[in-house]
Amino acid sequence: MPTHLRAFFAVPLDVALRPALARATEALGRVPGAKLTPVPPGNVHLTLCFLGDVPVNDVPDLVAAARSGLAGAGPFDARLAGVGAFPSPERPRVIFVGVPDAAGGVFIAALADRLLNALRPVARLKREKSFTAHATIARVKVAAPALGAFLNDWRATEFGLTRVREVTLFQSELRPGGPLYSPLATLPLG
Repeated sequence: MPTHLRAFFAVPLDVALRPALARATEALGRVPGAKLTPVPPGNVHLTLCFLGDVPVNDVPDLVAAARSGLAGAGPFDARLAGVGAFPSPERPRVIFVGVPDAAGGVFIAALADRLLNALRPVARLKREKSFTAHATIARVKVAAPALGAFLNDWRATEFGLTRVREVTLFQSELRPGGPLYSPLATLPLG
């Protein structure tokens, strides 16, 4: 039996967004010269806090801390729109769909901050970079000049609304065909 698991807290996206996300990943797959690992639309989520490898015995404490940190946070809508790249369009390593609205992005960032603060004593976490609400749709193995054109063509694409009604603790198992995400705990908002 494993003593550690790889885990993260995230907001699952509404199933209704999957067709639009699938169109984007299919279009990415046609970018000439680029080698990408697309994220299956059913795996796309808004990561709030990546924990990395954590002891299995710590999971109940992590869930309790997260529940405490999220107390009082209510559900809200977040609009997903636009495609971008981290760390930059000129040096893409991750292709993502953004959360451009001030309200949705601010609320997502606030959830992430609440979680980070609540989990810090249990998981000894720190945020090294500023938080940007996003949903990863592909990881770049080999960039190509045509990726810039793709990003430009898709930068204003509307993907739709997702209702942020819960935060989920996921286990991530790395597999040759891509990671497998399994929910360990679901924390409803409101």
